[in-house]
Amino acid sequence: TLQYDPEYQGITRSMFDVAPGMFPENPSITHLYNQVKVVCHDVLERLGEHGLHRLKALPEGMHRIRIAQYLLSGVGSDEELFPPHRDFSLLTAFIGSGAPGLQVQTQGAWRSVHLEYGDVLIGAGTPLSQFFKDWKALHHRVVGGADYRLSAFMFYELDRDVVLPKSRETYGDMMDRVRRDTHR
Repeated sequence: TLQYDPEYQGITRSMFDVAPGMFPENPSITHLYNQVKVVCHDVLERLGEHGLHRLKALPEGMHRIRIAQYLLSGVGSDEELFPPHRDFSLLTAFIGSGAPGLQVQTQGAWRSVHLEYGDVLIGAGTPLSQFFKDWKALHHRVVGGADYRLSAFMFYELDRDVVLPKSRETYGDMMDRVRRDTHR
């Protein structure tokens, strides 16, 4: 847990991942996880049976919820807290917390997206855009706008053995490479 210090100028960020089996069962997290997983699966069902079979989404319990806390002091509302990027998950479900700061890029401009408690925004990740040309990976970032920001999002993952059509590498190999490159 982060503590608010009114004398601190800048950004303090803390993130952790939650998935079934990682921590002792928490009924609230388990409920949230199950509900968001259903929403993601419903989105993928719209691709049709051929799409779901092609994607081989991971079995029960392999998706992750990430919780991110930001304490902000002296940070402007347009200052980037997390730089522009596209996620490497199949889908990312942004779970509303009422806090400002999430922006998506559409038609070359950054637009704020306000998600209230209970709202869920589903964004396509780079693997989905490799399988379906009409789906573009959501380009997004986080900016200031409040003294405190708590956000939660779910990464809905592919099976590690699925071969990505453009790069011809497996999803697992791509994720290993991304993690290696990120931690350099």
